[in-house]
Amino acid sequence: MNLLEFPDVNISEIVDKIDYVSSKFDNIQQNSKKIEEEIQKVASVSEETSAGIEETTASVQEETNSIEIVFQNALKVSELSDNLSNMVKKFKVK
Repeated sequence: MNLLEFPDVNISEIVDKIDYVSSKFDNIQQNSKKIEEEIQKVASVSEETSAGIEETTASVQEETNSIEIVFQNALKVSELSDNLSNMVKKFKVK
């Protein structure tokens, strides 16, 4: 293709359009970089939240285990109390 074949072609307009497209492409690259940074921030927050949930779950499990131990001990105390009460009933005070 020879530019002489297209006498109506304005080189300056073509250059302006190329510059315009180039600047838009630069904007797209910058926006892509910003989006990537924001995605990394969201991923970081998600990891921190996940770690917090794991810690909370471990705490709840520990509390559940402690409550189970207290419950078992309460049952033993109740059983001992019943046994003691039955023993005391066998004695007669004169």
